[in-house]
Amino acid sequence: MSKILSKQREINALGSNYVEKIFIEMHAQFEPIYIDFDFGYDCYINFTEEKKIKNIAQNRYLPLVMRAQLKSGDTHLKKTTDKHFVFNLKEKDISVWKESNTPVLFIFYYTSENKAYWVNLRDYINRVGYSGTGNLNLEIPKNNELTKYSYIELIQILYKEQKGIYIHDLLIYKPIYDFLIGEYNKLADKGLIQFQNEYENNIKSIYDKKFL
Repeated sequence: MSKILSKQREINALGSNYVEKIFIEMHAQFEPIYIDFDFGYDCYINFTEEKKIKNIAQNRYLPLVMRAQLKSGDTHLKKTTDKHFVFNLKEKDISVWKESNTPVLFIFYYTSENKAYWVNLRDYINRVGYSGTGNLNLEIPKNNELTKYSYIELIQILYKEQKGIYIHDLLIYKPIYDFLIGEYNKLADKGLIQFQNEYENNIKSIYDKKFL
């Protein structure tokens, strides 16, 4: 009898390749974890920032790393609702994710749509008030699709681990950020800001003036 490749292994490969492509489009490095060393994580994600050096686009390494749990295929779903994909998380896995020293993503590759969806796993566990024992239902919003445009949200998660906010190449700590947002709102109320790039330039200007 010839060897047989299970359908689930094929789906897992499709999901991993699809997600890796998205992170490459973010200029991030996707590092799979071999199954023999899988203790609740399927990959590491190392982020970079695109910079122009002498008018040549290059990627500058950022010391920011995430782990991710990747589930591929509809069979992993407990159920779906109008707004969420619902999964059942096991207690032994939850304890690993809660103790992680990096943010952890739960990424679901939905075979039926050829799309991926994500949620900040550790944040979700803390937000729902998990008691520490028993399994837990995880809800991934259907509007939380993973695309290359998820980059900013993911970077913000990483910088908030350092109690800061990321605005391009600035790491602004929370009290300073709150002040800057207040100043931005004053400018917006006066009709002096209309576009995103003006917002960023004014934030940088205020930051340079007040804190450097």
